[in-house]
Amino acid sequence: MKVLLVGDAVVGSGFARVTHAYAESLLSAGNSVRVLGVNYEGEPHAFPYAIHPCPEGDPFGFKRLATLAESLRPDVVCLITDPWHVERYCTAAGNVPVVASVAVD
Repeated sequence: MKVLLVGDAVVGSGFARVTHAYAESLLSAGNSVRVLGVNYEGEPHAFPYAIHPCPEGDPFGFKRLATLAESLRPDVVCLITDPWHVERYCTAAGNVPVVASVAVD
């Protein structure tokens, strides 16, 4: 399965730890994984999957998600985000199914 994860990446946040844990688990299960890295600016990293930066002016990657969903054609988009962003990501994903993971304190 081709999975596009959307979440913090290559930064020291709790959301990033979850993003990378999900990515590692999905890879271990034999899936193809790419990440749209919120707060990621494109610096080199050692993770074993592609991480696409969010461009300046689109810090949460809403526009970038629409472009990646169209070009990569993932089977599913997985979100690791705050609840108030879910609707915009779902819209940006177009016809790709979306699964959202939301932290609850």
